[in-house]
Amino acid sequence: MPFQNLADASIGSIITVQESGQRAEYIVLQHGYTTVGIVPQTLITRRQSPGSGPIGLPGYWSMPSSASYDGSRVDSVLNNFFNSNLPAWMQEYVANTPIQIRDTGASANRTLNRRVFALSRAELFGVGSDGTHIPYFNSNARRVYDSSWWTRTNDPSYSMTAFFTNGSGALDSGPQMIAAHLARPAFCLPANIILQTDNTVLNLVTQNTSPLAPTTISVNGGNTIMGGQQFAVSWSAVSDDFTPTAQLQFHVLRSLNGGSWQNVAVVNGLQTSITDSIANGAAANVRYAVFAHDGYARSINQIESPVVQVITNFAPTIPPNIFVTPTIPFRGETVNVTWGASTDQDGNLVGYKLERSIDGGGWTQIFQGSGRAFTDTIGQWQTVRYRVRAYDSFDAHSGYRTSAVFNPQDPVAITITVQPGSFIQDGATLTGDADMTLLYAISNNFDPNMQQEYVLQLFIDNRELDTRSGLIPNGLYSFELSKSAWQTIRNGARALILIVGDASGNTVSKNINFTKAVFQAILQSDPIFVDVGNGDIIKKFLVNIQGNFPSGSALTVKVTNNAMDDTPVWHILSPAELNSNDFESFVNDVVQNGNYFAIRVEADRGTAGTDCWIDQISGIAGQSFISVIGGDTIQLQVQLAALEQALQEGLQGLLKFQGAVSTYSNLPTDPNPWDLWQADDTGAEWYWNGVRWKQLDFTISVDMTPTENSINPVSSGGAFDAIASLSSRIDAIESIISNTAMALDPTIQS
Repeated sequence: MPFQNLADASIGSIITVQESGQRAEYIVLQHGYTTVGIVPQTLITRRQSPGSGPIGLPGYWSMPSSASYDGSRVDSVLNNFFNSNLPAWMQEYVANTPIQIRDTGASANRTLNRRVFALSRAELFGVGSDGTHIPYFNSNARRVYDSSWWTRTNDPSYSMTAFFTNGSGALDSGPQMIAAHLARPAFCLPANIILQTDNTVLNLVTQNTSPLAPTTISVNGGNTIMGGQQFAVSWSAVSDDFTPTAQLQFHVLRSLNGGSWQNVAVVNGLQTSITDSIANGAAANVRYAVFAHDGYARSINQIESPVVQVITNFAPTIPPNIFVTPTIPFRGETVNVTWGASTDQDGNLVGYKLERSIDGGGWTQIFQGSGRAFTDTIGQWQTVRYRVRAYDSFDAHSGYRTSAVFNPQDPVAITITVQPGSFIQDGATLTGDADMTLLYAISNNFDPNMQQEYVLQLFIDNRELDTRSGLIPNGLYSFELSKSAWQTIRNGARALILIVGDASGNTVSKNINFTKAVFQAILQSDPIFVDVGNGDIIKKFLVNIQGNFPSGSALTVKVTNNAMDDTPVWHILSPAELNSNDFESFVNDVVQNGNYFAIRVEADRGTAGTDCWIDQISGIAGQSFISVIGGDTIQLQVQLAALEQALQEGLQGLLKFQGAVSTYSNLPTDPNPWDLWQADDTGAEWYWNGVRWKQLDFTISVDMTPTENSINPVSSGGAFDAIASLSSRIDAIESIISNTAMALDPTIQS
């Protein structure tokens, strides 16, 4: 004969239940009325009154001394019916069901637990809040019983009054709770209880037997576990002849250090393992046990594990940080992932495991080892994220340290373009006979809306010539190579280097290669007034030139004592007069417009195959010291412009050395006049003349023991303070020296 579960019985169908050995018919009202454990419960109620006994004869609801359901005669009669009329094996199945009641005058419900109970007004008629309407009762005909019958609901309109269902199935309330009505039992049976089909009558035919216990159990697959780490407890599956496997329960117990069994977990019959952990130091050993339960009875036995040893080991700390650079990664390029060091109080830290998540997907391990850095290549991703954790020799892991989400971009292509109108062009040969201007433009494929701003640095021979900020793509920009900067550049192949960077740290450089070809220079100073006193003219001079003039080069030096006359008379120095230790005499003795001295230097590289340069030009005109100061010993660098303040600075000690900075751009912005600083990137010293920074590119040869009448106070040696008597004359020519200018570029190099 086929069998089915109570859950398969349709609403309104009839089942038979044994009451005191007799068959009694019950109506199936609602599946899932409540749940016990994991087993849904089905609500049933008696179809007809037995006609005799406590539930078969009308009776009062309650004596006047109690207006609450749990103190009523109806509640008492139904509880006694459960204990006296239902067989013991069935009592095991009847659920202890929570029901809602509302006391007279109360503002809220309270909950009772009952095996057998009366239905409420809300469940029968959908009125009130002490329960939910049961859809089966959708008409008076379905509420009809053999006679009128009590609900469990008080009537709040009247003292000592309760609602009942009259003989027609309608809602009614009596004048007093002592009126006589029937008590109709309702209770819940498990939905998985087995029924036997016999035409339209369903008979309860079997009683429960306890399920078997699992036959095997394993803890972490061995006999040791690590404190502070998760491990698996697993057992064998079981089946039951009454309850479906999915509705079985497994109870997992645990005993620490041989102590009492404590509940750890309850899972359904389809699950045969759990994960657990023992805190470090909580126990030296542990045991586990598992038994099965079918919702009504547990297995007689339980399976118990052997004693498992707990090893105390603390996991490493979480890495304190994680960094990804650059913060705007580009597809096809690399990023550097770095993280801080973890610590391990057991001293057994091994290393780190780095994982990556792409486009919000799962995590994939990409690195394991003792290092704290990893280089990753960015793919065609929309987002990328990294996380790292530490592990020790027992494979105990720290928590994760997770980075922010990064959004890769297509690579930036910054372009520097030299414009057609630029005098400085790639591959040009420059002689310095025109304004050396560079015209260039910047573009960026990553910034189509032209919102990005750029910083430009311009270098030559490892020396920074210019820095600019706020440059915008498609703007036309220019740079003019100054005369002074041009003079510091040696002849030959050179490169002007432009470096452009954006706010994200992207940079691009462009080399503009050119050849410097300067082979001739003519230098003539402005006239310098010399006060010789007594209305006399300048009669004596002494000129000293220091430098390198190899065979094949030509050097001509001229001086005049009437530089302001319409036709100055130039005295060409012979090799003997040049760098002589004795004063030489001017041939000219006619001066019309004052005693003005001038020097003219004509230099030509000629056929010389090695470097040429001038270090210094100095001398005496009349009784006044004159120094025309040149450049360094690497290149030909004669700058009369550098004479500005040179005598006063050199002789009176006005230059005050303050220290060194790493780059020219780091020179102070608010210096005092004559402050002297060294800029390491230029290899030179710079002084502040009150308006701008100027390079100190000269040396002064001074006689350290001269007298006012010394024959050669420049190179003969002497005391510094002996020149003090010349100060009045030096002051007189100071303003003239400041006007000195170069006629042409003085550079002559290989």
